Amino acid sequence: MKTSFINKIRNKHEFIFKLVIMLVAAFFVLLLLPKEGKFKYEFQKGKPWVHDDLLAPFNFAINKTEAELDQEKNTLKKNQLFYFNLDTSIVKSCNEKLEKWIDNNWIDSTRLAQKKAIKDSSSYYLDKILQKGVVELVEEIENKGKDDYVVVVNPNNVAEEIELKNLYTLKSAYAYLIENAKGENSDFIIDAVEANINQNILFNKKLTEKDLQDKIENVSLTKGGIFEKEKIISKGEIVNEERYAILQSLKAEYEAKLGAESQSIWLSLGQTILVLLLFYALFTFLKTVSSNVFNNNFDLGFLLIIIVGFIAITTLVLKFDNTSVYIIPFCIIPLLIDTFFGKRLALFVFLIAIF
Repeated sequence: MKTSFINKIRNKHEFIFKLVIMLVAAFFVLLLLPKEGKFKYEFQKGKPWVHDDLLAPFNFAINKTEAELDQEKNTLKKNQLFYFNLDTSIVKSCNEKLEKWIDNNWIDSTRLAQKKAIKDSSSYYLDKILQKGVVELVEEIENKGKDDYVVVVNPNNVAEEIELKNLYTLKSAYAYLIENAKGENSDFIIDAVEANINQNILFNKKLTEKDLQDKIENVSLTKGGIFEKEKIISKGEIVNEERYAILQSLKAEYEAKLGAESQSIWLSLGQTILVLLLFYALFTFLKTVSSNVFNNNFDLGFLLIIIVGFIAITTLVLKFDNTSVYIIPFCIIPLLIDTFFGKRLALFVFLIAIF
């Protein structure tokens, strides 16, 4: 019995071989077919809408283009707020350093009353400057104008927007001293304050970057929406920039709905059944009607290469949004087959390939 079974296989090895290459071709076709739903309309920007009037099949949002999103992000970066922390401990430490500096640099020990007056004046100017605030001059704000704002956060985590013109830099603080410290010993007072003043409004790079990142992440990806049954475009109407954005949004939403996991399983199952039926029809047609082609492995392989090749080309073209499937020369299929095998087989294979 075992020998009989082997003999049957041996006697039908040609038939089995042809069946195997048909199944291999069907397998490659299944691999090439898209595994997600595709939008059923072809359209290009600046070209007329060639289909019937299109009504929205469901509610959907209009997505912003990449250019619009980039523009919004660039605007956020341009108008970015810079965060600084107010360090209140600087006032005390600067005053302590100021007093020591005066003690070390005041030479005339007999004029104690004048020394005390210098300490008081120096402390007054120092406190006046630090009370207003000396901002840390970092690269991020070097090109900012005086009317631009920065956010200053105090130790209680209370933030306040302050114009740069209302804050000192080390340079402008020195200019303030030159302008206001007058009279006897003014040079000593200016030197004392200048030597001991520190920036008390310090740049918070981490908070600045986090604030910008949060704003960028919260940029809306949509701009309005379309309601169900609302007309999107009429037949013959030019697909302008606005209509193109709406159609692209509909396409993305449509394909997202079809690409859901439950839908994807049914889509794959349907594709498998359809491809197997088509190849079964081709197999039966060749075996019964075109037996001369069926019996020649080279001819059969040539037919399968044409079918799989054109499906591969179609799949590749569909990956490009602005490329129409009509550029593929499908008419070459029947012309090639008619040249070698006749019109009847050419028509049948052509119908199988484009289906």
